[in-house]
Amino acid sequence: MADDIDGVVRLVDDIFHQLPQDEVCPDTAALYGIVARRHVEERYVGQKLAATEFLLKVEEDQERLRGREKQRLLQGPLAAASQSGETSPATKQKSTAHQELEAELIAEQAVHMAEAEQLLKREDDAREWLGKEEQAARLSMQIEQSVQMDDLLRRDIARAEDLRQKVQAHRDPIGKNVPQHHSQRSLYVSSTPRDDVPCYRTMQAAVQDANDGDSIYILPGKYEFSLLIKKSVEFVGVPDAQGNQAILCSANTIPMLRLHGAHVTLKNCVVKHEGSAPIAIHVLGGEAIIEGCDVMARGGTGLHVDGPGSMWVIDSKVHDCRDHGVSAKGKSRLTVDGTEVFGNHDHGIAVYDEVHASICTNHVHHGGAGGISFSGLSCLGTVQGNTVAGNTGPGLLLTNGAPPQVSGNRIVDGKGFGVLLTNAYGVIDGNRILRNRDHGLLCDASHTQLSHNDIADTKGCGIVIDNGSDCLVEGNTVSNNSCNNILVCGGANPRLVRNTLAGGGGSSLTFTDQATGVATKNTIKGAKGVGVEVRKEANPHVLENRISNCQAGGVLVCVGGKGLISDNEVHKNGTQGIMLSACTDVVVHKNHIYEEKYGLVFNNEAKGEAHENLLVECQLGGILVADFADPWIHHNTLEDSERYGVVFRTGAKGRLEANDIAGSKEAGVKVLGQSYPTLTGNTIRDGKRFGIHVEEQSQVTMRENHVLRNGDAAVSVCDLSTLHAEHDHIYDGGGCGVQLRNAAGEVSQLTICRNAKSGMEILEGANPSVSACHISGNMAAGITIMNAGRGHIKACDINDNELSEVVCREAGDPLVEECKIHHGRRTGIAVYGGGMGRFIKNELYSNSGPAVRVSSKSTPEVKHNVMRHGLEGGILVYDHGLGLFEGNKILKNGGDGVRVRSWAKPTIVGNHIEDGHAKGIFVSENAEGLFERNHVARNALVGFHVSKGANPRVFHNHIYAGGAQGIVVAQKGQGSFEYNDVKTNALEAVRVEGAQSTPSFRHNNFHDGKGEGVHISTEAAPTFDQNKIVNHQGDGIFVEAKANPTISANEISGNTGIGVRVGFESQGLVKENEIKENGGGGICVDTQSAPALVGNKIRFCSGPGIVIKSQSKPRLEGNEVEGGVVGLRITDPGTEAHVFKAQVTKSEQSGIHITHKARVRVEECHVFDCGVEGVRVDKGATAEILKNRLQLCKHDGVVADQADITLRDNTIQGNFKCGIRLCFGTHATITRNEVCDGRARGISISQRSTGKLLQNTIHSNDTSGIDVLGESDPVIEDNRIRSNGATGIVVAEGAKPRIVANDICDHKMHSIHVLNIKSNPIISGNYIHDGMGGGILLTDACNGSVYDNDICGHGAAAVRIEEGADPVVRANRVHGNDGCAISTSSADGQVLDNFLFENGGPNLVLSDCTCKVSGNFLHSASEKEDIQNSGNKGEMDNNTSTNDLNDFIKKMNRLMLSAHGEEDDDAKRRGRGGTPPGRRVPTKPAVAPTDPGSPGKGRAQAGRGAGRGKGGKAPAKGTGNPPKPPAKSAGAGKSAPRPGQKK
Repeated sequence: MADDIDGVVRLVDDIFHQLPQDEVCPDTAALYGIVARRHVEERYVGQKLAATEFLLKVEEDQERLRGREKQRLLQGPLAAASQSGETSPATKQKSTAHQELEAELIAEQAVHMAEAEQLLKREDDAREWLGKEEQAARLSMQIEQSVQMDDLLRRDIARAEDLRQKVQAHRDPIGKNVPQHHSQRSLYVSSTPRDDVPCYRTMQAAVQDANDGDSIYILPGKYEFSLLIKKSVEFVGVPDAQGNQAILCSANTIPMLRLHGAHVTLKNCVVKHEGSAPIAIHVLGGEAIIEGCDVMARGGTGLHVDGPGSMWVIDSKVHDCRDHGVSAKGKSRLTVDGTEVFGNHDHGIAVYDEVHASICTNHVHHGGAGGISFSGLSCLGTVQGNTVAGNTGPGLLLTNGAPPQVSGNRIVDGKGFGVLLTNAYGVIDGNRILRNRDHGLLCDASHTQLSHNDIADTKGCGIVIDNGSDCLVEGNTVSNNSCNNILVCGGANPRLVRNTLAGGGGSSLTFTDQATGVATKNTIKGAKGVGVEVRKEANPHVLENRISNCQAGGVLVCVGGKGLISDNEVHKNGTQGIMLSACTDVVVHKNHIYEEKYGLVFNNEAKGEAHENLLVECQLGGILVADFADPWIHHNTLEDSERYGVVFRTGAKGRLEANDIAGSKEAGVKVLGQSYPTLTGNTIRDGKRFGIHVEEQSQVTMRENHVLRNGDAAVSVCDLSTLHAEHDHIYDGGGCGVQLRNAAGEVSQLTICRNAKSGMEILEGANPSVSACHISGNMAAGITIMNAGRGHIKACDINDNELSEVVCREAGDPLVEECKIHHGRRTGIAVYGGGMGRFIKNELYSNSGPAVRVSSKSTPEVKHNVMRHGLEGGILVYDHGLGLFEGNKILKNGGDGVRVRSWAKPTIVGNHIEDGHAKGIFVSENAEGLFERNHVARNALVGFHVSKGANPRVFHNHIYAGGAQGIVVAQKGQGSFEYNDVKTNALEAVRVEGAQSTPSFRHNNFHDGKGEGVHISTEAAPTFDQNKIVNHQGDGIFVEAKANPTISANEISGNTGIGVRVGFESQGLVKENEIKENGGGGICVDTQSAPALVGNKIRFCSGPGIVIKSQSKPRLEGNEVEGGVVGLRITDPGTEAHVFKAQVTKSEQSGIHITHKARVRVEECHVFDCGVEGVRVDKGATAEILKNRLQLCKHDGVVADQADITLRDNTIQGNFKCGIRLCFGTHATITRNEVCDGRARGISISQRSTGKLLQNTIHSNDTSGIDVLGESDPVIEDNRIRSNGATGIVVAEGAKPRIVANDICDHKMHSIHVLNIKSNPIISGNYIHDGMGGGILLTDACNGSVYDNDICGHGAAAVRIEEGADPVVRANRVHGNDGCAISTSSADGQVLDNFLFENGGPNLVLSDCTCKVSGNFLHSASEKEDIQNSGNKGEMDNNTSTNDLNDFIKKMNRLMLSAHGEEDDDAKRRGRGGTPPGRRVPTKPAVAPTDPGSPGKGRAQAGRGAGRGKGGKAPAKGTGNPPKPPAKSAGAGKSAPRPGQKK
């Protein structure tokens, strides 16, 4: 991060300039704002004003960056592309789905960024408010404390100043200005006579004679006296050369000297008072100077002054007095200077009442009581520069309100107190108080200032402040005392300021017994006990002290102690820095505690408050709360603890608020031993291991803490402990964010982000409640639940974690509901390793991996979640994964909506899997599972994909509007698909492919797709049973590539393509399907396929009903085809089919169309009501049409065009044109068919077609029975052709059929009509009878051979030859016709060997022709001419005519037999095997003789009736029996043999 704003600008500019010119740049200003805010968070911690100024500059630079970005866009290639209307190459390469996904992700990211900015703003506002509140609270507290301290200091300063003024007022005239004696005259006293000067022998005499102002010199000697002196005189001892002095002594009961003069001086004398008087020298008034004297008083006090006297004791010795050495009372003044006071039984110097005293530079020692004593409120003075040593009592005693100033003294080696202050005032300053056997200084109900003293090495305490004392103790050095250095007790209220307390055998500073006071700016170190001890309801303020190296701790507050411990520096103490034990109402504030074992300890039910302390580098813990303590710990800073920042143990409670806990090596906060703390607003950071560690059945309540950058788990809770956490921020840790191990609790509204492991771990039976947490940016999972962990996780926001957002494994069993799990770098929810769990009503979106991943025999319940906008997919279940997935919404994911693989077996129920950019559901790799009631919609790829041995059960799903197939089963996929609704998909509804892919589909509804309904390929073998496959824009079912499906009982309708298409070497069974209204046809079988089509109903398809092509070889049985362009089309070389028992009806064109060299057998089918042909066979196809019914077709029944066709045993009825049409070289075998009731021809054979018509019944057709046209040459044999509406057989256009042995009767026009040049039929052996018109009409220059036929019963001429015809009419039996037998007109030809009898007109009518008429045998019963010749130019011979019918019949039979025998012999001679094909050998006519009395007309009528046989008309007039038709030869009724075939 850059150090200033220019660095931030440079950083963002580098990013800006590194972008390719053809790429749209990101929001650089927003990026700059994010970088700048992070810079503020890292650099300006606690510097609100500087941070605000920085962000103002950031806003200005953001505006500048936005301007630059806009200018770049206007000048860049995107602008040029937008002006030209083009799209960039990068955009063109992207798919639409990809672009949509990017747009959706960008929108989601924008929303997420807005939410993040709002969250950051709220956090900033909250921090700003908390900072202001904290600053205000601190300022208020500081002001309050400052006011209190100022009041205390002002009072202390005022009191000290008052004392100084009082002492100074009396000290200056006493201590500095000693009165001077102005000698008037000199008097001498000597105990022995002197010669050199006049001397008085006694003191009394000298005093008596002296006047005011005289000097009395006392020479060496002993002087005993007791005097009252009221004069101003001077007594001066004069030593001799040996140093002997004057000795003044007294043994009286009264003082030796009672001084009451104005000014008395005593110098250089030895005063020995051995009397019982209580005083040796008693100053009663005036001024007295004792200088250079040696004073001893065995009876009492050595020197004493009473008011209003004044006494100066200078450079003297006062010792061995029974009472005080020097004393003063009343309103006297006393100055003791340079004097040695020792060995006195009571105080060395005692000052009482209202004395003004100055005690300076004296040596007061080894007194029997104290050294120096002041007593009395008005007892003023100065004690300065003295050495007070070895006294039995106090070295200095101040009592009864005494207010002296004591300074610069050395008070040492006393046997009692060094200084005893009892109800005293004054100033004790700059003294050295050393090695006293009791306390160094005791204040008892005193109000003294103790300053700059050195108090050390006492056997008791250094200073004791007791009994309500309110001393000011400042600048003292108190050290190495056997007990406390300072003891404050008994309700005392001192001010301890800037003292140095060092060493000591006990606590260095102790407050006890309701003591109060202030200890501030002291240096406390090296105590064997604690540095400061507060106990027994003491309530001090311990402020700004430096406390170090104390063996038992820095500060101890215990046994009901109270107080304020503030602004102290506490370090390197033996056990703890500050301890609060069994106490309440203690405030520990702004202390700097470092290098301790424990920085701050609360134990033994202690309460109190610790705030704004700095605790650094503590060995065991910064703060220890133990033994049911309940403190309030807030706004402290704890740094670099060797183990723990804060420890709660042994039932501890307490509130930990707004602390900054950093750098702890074990845990920032450690809670154990059934403790119950509350943690609020703390910052716990940069620890080497845990941020917070809770164990041993403890309970922690957390709120609004920041736990960050710790090396291991930020929060770890275990051992049946309970965590209650709310609004905490846990981030940037080196382990997981929150770890719960065999624990419980409630966790709410936490922010857990950027941790090196999982955001939260729930382990080993832990069962917390986790709600409304924000868990993001962690380097492992967001939440991990494992090792039988449980928990209720609700309404959390879990996003942007490195691994899965939620991990559940190893028997983990949580309830996760209403969470937002999004923008994960991998999986949203991962359940594996035997994990369980319930995941309900969560929103999972924009994750890089699947929204939910399940594996390893895991059994989660995933219900009612929303899974959307994932880069990969929604649900992934693999590696034996199980689980229930119900009611989820899986939307707009980049990968598969649901992916199941690797032996997984989930239950997927009631989900909405929609708008994905890949597959909806993908099941593969031997997976199984139940998929039920899911909505799979609008996915870019397959809706449901099964592959690689997978075997799911798929029931009641809705799969629709996908971008590819609805269902795909591939690569050995299996499965059971039932009751599914698959619709509106872009490609196939179902695709099955791959060898050993064997799924089953039953009761499904596949409809409205944009591709095929079902596509089966690549050796797949599925089963489709009872499905609806409707309204697809492609085929209903497409089978290809060696597939082998079973397709049964399906409804396949409304598809744009073919209903069922089977191709590319496929097989299978297509059975009992209802295939209707498909746009491309019903069924198509192509490309070497061989399915079985059985029992299908194919209705009203726009294309063919069934198409078979491309070398396919199916089996068709029992199919019903209704409507369609063609009912059944079979085409292409190599195609073979067996169509059995089909029903084909209402096709627009052919019912069955066989074409392009296909080979087909059509058997027992019913083809009717077709729009064109019933069956069409063309273009080289080969067909067997057997036992079918072909009815009511709008054109022909059967059409064969360039085909090879066999029609046998068919019924061809009621067709609108031909029953059978053969054309374009077709070869047909038409056998035993019934062709009837057609609206045109029965059979039409044209365009060089050939073949055989055998044993067919052709009747009741509206026009001809058979037409043979266009050079065709079929064999028409043994057929029954009757009752057709026009001609029986028409031969025209050069046709050359052989019409043999047929029964042709009952036609409205001619039975046979031959016309057109080159027509050349062979008409032989036929029974042609009972036509309403003529029998045979040969016209229009045709040829032909008409022989051996029975032609009878016609309503006109039997045979007519006209218009240039040139036939051969031979050996026919022409009889019983209403017209003539044979008529020729304008024709050629030959009429030979015919039997003409019983006809209604002439037997031969020849008109304008060239015919050879020869060998005919004629009979006529009437008188008409047998031959009526009108211009025949041909040869006429050997025609025989008779009137005897019986004779005619006999001769006819004989001649016919003869003729046939000759023909046979002739054939043998010519090498031919008997009767030519198509001819039969006639037998003898079995015609009964006619009644001779019957007229000819009657015979004709009888012959006509007989000729018609069973179907003939009843005989008209006449009574004779009609003749029977001639019997057929032995070969009659059978087809003529093919060449080379035996008869």
